[in-house]
Amino acid sequence: MGQFFAYVAVITVKEINDVA
Repeated sequence: MGQFFAYVAVITVKEINDVA
């Protein structure tokens, strides 16, 4: 479960950086 959350967090940050 922890790994899944970490993976989603990385993708979310990446998406935010791409948009910003």
